[in-house]
Amino acid sequence: MQHQLSAIDGSIYILELAEPFGRLELQEAPKEITKQRTGNYAEINVPGRNNPLHHYTGGSDTFSMSCQFLYDGSGVDTVNRDVNWLEGLMGNDSYNAPTRRVKVIFGKIFNNKSYIVKSVSSKLTDFINDKGWSSRRAEVTISFALDMDNNRSISDIRQF
Repeated sequence: MQHQLSAIDGSIYILELAEPFGRLELQEAPKEITKQRTGNYAEINVPGRNNPLHHYTGGSDTFSMSCQFLYDGSGVDTVNRDVNWLEGLMGNDSYNAPTRRVKVIFGKIFNNKSYIVKSVSSKLTDFINDKGWSSRRAEVTISFALDMDNNRSISDIRQF
C-alpha cells in the first residue's frame, strides 16, 4: 500500500529519490501547471484499405510549471544554488547510474508518483556585485515526465 506524501504545513517540495536525497522547497505556489498526455501510434498500411490502421505503442505524461526563486538575504547565493540543484537532477554520476527520479509534493495534484526532470529553463535577473555577481531573482520553468516502474491501466490514468 502506498502512502500519500504531503507537507503538513502546506509547503511545496521537490524530493530527490536517490542519494543524496536532496529536497527543494518552492518559495511560492506556481501560478499555473500545464499537463500533457501524448499517445504514440504506429501506422500499419493494409493493402486494399484506404486508411492505415493505428496501433498504440505507448504514451507519456508530462507537466511543466513556472516558479520563481528570490534571494533570501542570508549572504548565500541561494538563487543560483537552487537553480543549479534543479539542473543537477537531469544528470547521471556515471554511465550506468539510473536516471534521477523525484516526487513533487503539492497536495493531491501529483498523487505520489515518480517523475524525471526533462528540462529546466531559467531567467536570472536583478544582479548584485557581491564579489561574484549573484542573481537576486530567477524565473524558472521546470518540465517533468512521469517515470513509473509498472505499467498503468486506463483506470489508473483516469483516477485522481
